[in-house]
Amino acid sequence: MEETKQNYMHREVWSLDDVCLFLGVKKGWVYGAVHRREIPHVKMGLYLKFQQSKIVPWFEGLSRNTAA
Repeated sequence: MEETKQNYMHREVWSLDDVCLFLGVKKGWVYGAVHRREIPHVKMGLYLKFQQSKIVPWFEGLSRNTAA
């Protein structure tokens, strides 16, 4: 069952799939950003978790940094 953007946007803790859906990217891109420590995340054993309250401002900061 695929969750819509509206449903996960109300949760504070996001999964890898949630972040991919929000950003519109593939898992490999997110894994690479995690490896390079470019995206805020929490590692819980084998699982990656992301806080919505950190991902959204991080993403908004990207667009401010690239605007000319």
